[in-house]
Amino acid sequence: MSWLHGPLVAEAYDVKAPLGHTYGDVEYYTRHLEGVTGRILEVGSGTGRILIRLLEAGFEIEGLEHSPDMIEICRRTSADRGFDPTLHEGDMVSFVRPGRYSAVIAPAGAISCLDGAEETRRALRCFHESLVPGGALVVDLAIPGLPTVPQPLKLWRRGDDVWTVSVAHSTFDAARNQVHEYARYEKWTDGLLVGTELHTFRTQHWNPDEFTALVAECGFRDIRVTANYDDGARPGPRDRDWSCHAVRS
Repeated sequence: MSWLHGPLVAEAYDVKAPLGHTYGDVEYYTRHLEGVTGRILEVGSGTGRILIRLLEAGFEIEGLEHSPDMIEICRRTSADRGFDPTLHEGDMVSFVRPGRYSAVIAPAGAISCLDGAEETRRALRCFHESLVPGGALVVDLAIPGLPTVPQPLKLWRRGDDVWTVSVAHSTFDAARNQVHEYARYEKWTDGLLVGTELHTFRTQHWNPDEFTALVAECGFRDIRVTANYDDGARPGPRDRDWSCHAVRS
């Protein structure tokens, strides 16, 4: 089970990774979308950290996000910059717009939130159906690390407010190669606790060969995996990021 992100999680995401923040992915996706003249879909568009930058770069991009609270923040931030993007509230395993998009991107490990191979196949088939023939797919994968190790409290500040997150419980399912975490989000104002939310997060891990086999099974070609937002780098033991590229057949 993975619970829908609430307003406190959406606020925390916007504070820890606001518009202008990049892990190297904003520049990477901007570069790889050069030459795309049709519509683009960002899966897991969240609060708009990447989507708004791509709008500013002149791309015709839409967002797909399951959290209405994140969509609301994205709309507000977009409006502040003079944009009114199309933002779909929905699930990547069922959202389809046949032949609408010239590219589909899923940054920040969004697809790794799905539960196993069958859900991932369903999402990839939705991406395939939504792309024009020859359309591009770029998907970031969560890289496996040491599962369930203790994690320090994380916090972010904005004005008089502080948001914290702590992992209350974490388990690793070796048979499914999944990590499940119970994370407690809290908001503090002037030292007083004003809100708290408990959320579950599932992370489905893949090695590159497993994932590329799924992508090929779902009708894609010209599949390759790069590392660390570097086109010349292939997956290795010390990577921070993996990105899978493919083309709709």
